[in-house]
Amino acid sequence: MQPVANREPALFRRGISPGSKCLLGLLFSSLLLVLDGGNHWSAALRNNLEHLIAPLIIALELPGEAAREIGRGLSAQGELLRQIARLQRENDDLRTTARSLDILQRENDELRAVAGLRAERFALRHTVQLIQRGRGIASQRFLIDAGTRKGIRAGMGVVHPEGVVGQVTAAGETTADVALVTDTGQNTPVELVRTGLRGVLVGEGLPNRASLRFIASNADVQPGDQLVTSGLDGVYPAGMPVATVISVRSDAQSDFAKVICKPAASIDGRRHFAVVEPALEGSNPAPAPPFEPPADAHP
Repeated sequence: MQPVANREPALFRRGISPGSKCLLGLLFSSLLLVLDGGNHWSAALRNNLEHLIAPLIIALELPGEAAREIGRGLSAQGELLRQIARLQRENDDLRTTARSLDILQRENDELRAVAGLRAERFALRHTVQLIQRGRGIASQRFLIDAGTRKGIRAGMGVVHPEGVVGQVTAAGETTADVALVTDTGQNTPVELVRTGLRGVLVGEGLPNRASLRFIASNADVQPGDQLVTSGLDGVYPAGMPVATVISVRSDAQSDFAKVICKPAASIDGRRHFAVVEPALEGSNPAPAPPFEPPADAHP
């Protein structure tokens, strides 16, 4: 018996040599080729194996496909959000443009109406623009962009195609202060269109409110009656709309009726007016100066 010390450890025992293994592999492969050449059984085997492992392949591909779908969805969502934001900006721009066009259209219509006032009624006419309203909600004054350089002076009337607006109270070189017919202390001689009755419209310092003074309590005055300028003050030409009677109240302790009126013209939503000087009857008024729209007006 061989001594134990001379035996090789099991770790270093040799099996079939690599050359033998290669030869056996070649022989086995050749045998498979020969056997498959007759009945092609390997194709059926491959098909069966594919059917068996197809669910496993699909299951392994599902996470990757799901990740790709999620990525495509997120990309499409981001693109849609960008398109929505762009469309919203364009919509806001269009709305702003539309509002600007509406404002310009109203201003142009107002300018044309002011420029279309009957020139034969005025010895002087200047188209002006409101640049600042009086301070305070109840203020009945405003500032215009023309003064003594354009011939504007205190006492001249301010009108609009709707009717009488007020009177210039102070004029500087480039601006002038205008008091509305509703301002305290403003007295406008008027005449009732329906009856020809004359009176004085007095401002009360309240928005859109004035009172008709010196009207007898038994006078024929009714709500809805139209008041026009009588032309007696030399500030406005006769026949321009001034106000509408809204209420009539008789007081037993007074000989005069309390007649409340609403002015025909308002500066709310208005920017352009005309400063005028009435033409005297029988005179040939100088032609009105050519209409020059303000610098910020558009055709």
